[in-house]
Amino acid sequence: MVTAPVRTDRIADLRILLATMNREPGIVDPHNALVPFGRFDTIHVARFVVAEDNTLEDRRYFPDMPQGDRVHLIFLADCDGPGDELMAWIVREAGGGLRRIFAHCDNFDDNTELLGWMRAHQTPPAAVYVNSVSY
Repeated sequence: MVTAPVRTDRIADLRILLATMNREPGIVDPHNALVPFGRFDTIHVARFVVAEDNTLEDRRYFPDMPQGDRVHLIFLADCDGPGDELMAWIVREAGGGLRRIFAHCDNFDDNTELLGWMRAHQTPPAAVYVNSVSY
């Protein structure tokens, strides 16, 4: 899982860009031009999520709580095998699309080393499921 704050002025543009990955609302095109998930046969589930706190209006009743939170982009993939290998593979195969997506995030520009940036923004899993181990 890769998590990064989205630049405040780029949230709407990011949502529009991510929507181009879909055949129709909520249905991804596995061969989309940005990140063609269908090309990666070890992926079970993958998605980009724009995570926004919808409880901010409620906080006016709790003045001691922070009154604002950043919107984050989350890239999540569940796969067979080591996640780091999948991340490197996706960067090799879809680096251009990932760059277009992550360009909406803080501390990312044309000169950013993509795989290193993704690793630096990686959130380790709290639990891992292993069905069977192959030797």
